[in-house]
Amino acid sequence: MKKIAEVKKATIGMHENNFIVRLGGEEFGCFIFDTKKAKTYINDFFHKLSSLKIEHVKNNPFDFCTVSIGAVYCQNKDGLNFTELYKLADEALYEAKKSGKNQIIYKNISKMDQK
Repeated sequence: MKKIAEVKKATIGMHENNFIVRLGGEEFGCFIFDTKKAKTYINDFFHKLSSLKIEHVKNNPFDFCTVSIGAVYCQNKDGLNFTELYKLADEALYEAKKSGKNQIIYKNISKMDQK
């Protein structure tokens, strides 16, 4: 957990608008409000954490900690509340896991039809 926090500091930074929160178990939420840098931060975090190859023998087929990320991005929340954003990010996360883990699924909800 300490190594993950160090990678977070090095990639996402300690900016007041960037947050990573533990949602439960081994699941974390990341909130980055700098839309110009969000993909860069997430990609850097993913690649640097993956490169550490932290041992995890019960994580077949990898044998090291992997990162599955469901990322939702939009402009000005597009009228969505936190619960709706969380649901969309959770769906993206499980899509990443079902697709073989150790990957990032991005969803641009700015282009989605909102009711």
